[in-house]
Amino acid sequence: PDGEIVIAAMVSDNIVLIVQPPRGFGENPVAIYHDPDLPPSHHYLAAYHWINKHFGADVMVHLGKHGNLEWLPGKTLGMSAACGTDAALGDLPLVYPFLVNDPGEGTQAKRRAHAVLVDHLIPPMARAETYGDIARLEQLLDEHSTISALDPGKLPAIRQQIWTLMRAAKMDHDLGLEDRPDEDVFDDMLLHVDGWLCEIKDVQIRDGLHILGQAPDGAAELDLVLAILRARQLFGGEQSVPGLREALGLVEDGSAEREAVDAAESQARELVAKLQESGWEAAAVDRITDNPEVATVLRFAATEVVPRLRATSREIDQILHALGGGFIAAGPSGSPLRGLVNVLPTGRNFYSVDPKAVPSKLAWETGVAMADSLLERYRSDYGRWPESVGLSVWGTSAMRTAGDDIAEVLALLGVRPVWDDASRRVVGLEPISLDELGRPRIDVTVRISGFFRDAFPHVVTMLDDAVQLVAGLDESAEDNYVRAHSQTDIADHGDQRRATTRIFGSKPGTYGAGLLQLIDSRNWRDDADLAQVYTAWGGFAYGRGLDGAPATDD
Repeated sequence: PDGEIVIAAMVSDNIVLIVQPPRGFGENPVAIYHDPDLPPSHHYLAAYHWINKHFGADVMVHLGKHGNLEWLPGKTLGMSAACGTDAALGDLPLVYPFLVNDPGEGTQAKRRAHAVLVDHLIPPMARAETYGDIARLEQLLDEHSTISALDPGKLPAIRQQIWTLMRAAKMDHDLGLEDRPDEDVFDDMLLHVDGWLCEIKDVQIRDGLHILGQAPDGAAELDLVLAILRARQLFGGEQSVPGLREALGLVEDGSAEREAVDAAESQARELVAKLQESGWEAAAVDRITDNPEVATVLRFAATEVVPRLRATSREIDQILHALGGGFIAAGPSGSPLRGLVNVLPTGRNFYSVDPKAVPSKLAWETGVAMADSLLERYRSDYGRWPESVGLSVWGTSAMRTAGDDIAEVLALLGVRPVWDDASRRVVGLEPISLDELGRPRIDVTVRISGFFRDAFPHVVTMLDDAVQLVAGLDESAEDNYVRAHSQTDIADHGDQRRATTRIFGSKPGTYGAGLLQLIDSRNWRDDADLAQVYTAWGGFAYGRGLDGAPATDD
């Protein structure tokens, strides 16, 4: 009555939906708990109805990504009264503070719950470093290096200490080691351990929670700026600014030694700390370093990164602006740690990617490397090429990386995207010659998420086209596993389309694999129950001319 806005704040992750199985399903609880057509219960709908009609809220605020409202059964977009989301929310406006680096799930809230997003910053980040047994292992590796140079007679003793520690801490399982290597190859194993240790301590981890509307400061600001400066910057659409450690001469290709990585990280921290002490003054860069590449990175931090981070303080102002019926400007989404500093400042209604530009050229390079790594690992373990590979593809990761996973599927099949140079969109596919490929074409089965199905229907078609292209090549069974397998299936049942179906997902209008609910319900006995639910939920075929055709057996 007095014009004030009433807000009903709901922590969406804490909404609990309890479904009581109806009579007659006692002997097969799996069937009812995981029916993809199961609507929200009357308790669920009543909560939203009470907030809207009885409490009299003018607007709903969901906090925390993601809730379950936007994943209820119903159409993929353009909700109708028969859809669970519309039945719950109705015409109540929804304002949704959302993590800026999760474009997929945020886009789902926009498509299926008419949400106005106000994006917010990622949590504080820090380098993992080492602790406990891992720190002790690092010390032993350093001792081994010293003993190897100065007192080789003690090598058997230090090697046994290293192996004993690794076994006690189960590190041998992490590294895929079954038995202690012989003395003559022990040092080769240590090179592998050293690289693994470098990866562990160098990984970026969360160091607390982001406080809405609060820009990081002090040590948290220093850590986050350092984390952002690790990656090459795609600012302005070009990779114009190198990563700081790259500018310092570190080649981060997985083969960098632990000491080199630690030294580069220490030097980078010292440089950024000096810039922070200067008040992030760009003019101070020339006093801090005489390396022109390093200076470019530090100026970028002072003029772009830090000012954008400090604008985080507007997040709550933007939320209040939305609650007052104001317009929230659009902005890009993604991880600022992947060279996407343009997603800052936060407080905007983010969009995701151009879906027809997936995979991007950069994602293609990454996908090829991922495919090569997978095949190299398999050949190392089994001594042969894998004939079939199963991959799970999610919409969120496709948006965040511009299609790394999609590119990996294509690379395994031996198919290259063709881009239009002007728009950067994918306009076609071409097979990579066997001579260039240097290996067989790998058969790939893809399990797509429900959101990927909704957001990237043309990519689903493109992947299916790639499979059909490879299956139709006049190549031997030894060079083309897709053709070999499809020909075998055709001989069995005579259906060409069925024999070349490789993309599966949940039933149209549903989401998930059914496993989380099954595990939470504790209504399963063994792996067979899990397999039954997974195949039942994922047993719908997609591709050109296929829109979720039942295909559980396939």
